[in-house]
Amino acid sequence: MLFPGDIRIDLVDAAGTAASVGVHVQAGHLDVLDLARTPPATVTPERAEERPPPAPPPALKVAPADTTPRAPAAPEAEIPPRRNDAPPVPARDVEADASARGWWLAGAGAVVAAVAVALIPVSSGRIDDNRKALAGECVDAVVNDTCMAMPGHRDTAQSYSDSIATWKGVRTGAWVGVGAGLATVAAGLILHHSDQAAATGGARPALVVDHDGGHLTLGLAWTFGF
Repeated sequence: MLFPGDIRIDLVDAAGTAASVGVHVQAGHLDVLDLARTPPATVTPERAEERPPPAPPPALKVAPADTTPRAPAAPEAEIPPRRNDAPPVPARDVEADASARGWWLAGAGAVVAAVAVALIPVSSGRIDDNRKALAGECVDAVVNDTCMAMPGHRDTAQSYSDSIATWKGVRTGAWVGVGAGLATVAAGLILHHSDQAAATGGARPALVVDHDGGHLTLGLAWTFGF
């Protein structure tokens, strides 16, 4: 088993001749060592005269390096900051920095729309009931929620006619309230998205108009919100 790096190998053949060979082994590569091209073997002095030159030894094959995956090394311990180092700046919380006025505006619009939706069927029902009651107080057909009242029923018929007009106004206002409430909800959501984008993006350029000494002055400033 050989390890990567510069390695010196001592070889001894069957005749007892010793030789020393230097090898450079690379990890993950198969290297073949041809001993026929290596320097002459170093023979011990006492046996140099009695032994013939050794035959070239067979080629030496270097085994590949061990590629078995190993467990990752433990992370190095963090070095504590010096006393004169500035403390890290905490990350800005977008949800905390963003204004909640958009949610309040959207909530108010939702309440207005819900109340208006509830008033539409109520007002329509009261109008129908008053029209039926008015028809019983008239001597002719009801036209535009008015008619000729029977003798002695003038005040009652007028009361039903006035009630019909009032509930008509309530129903019209309810439809207007539905539209206004939905528009307010949309405006609140847009405002919240704008505030959130402003809190995330930081300062933004803004045009400043100033009236000083009778002269109109325009300027550019960096603002975080309005």
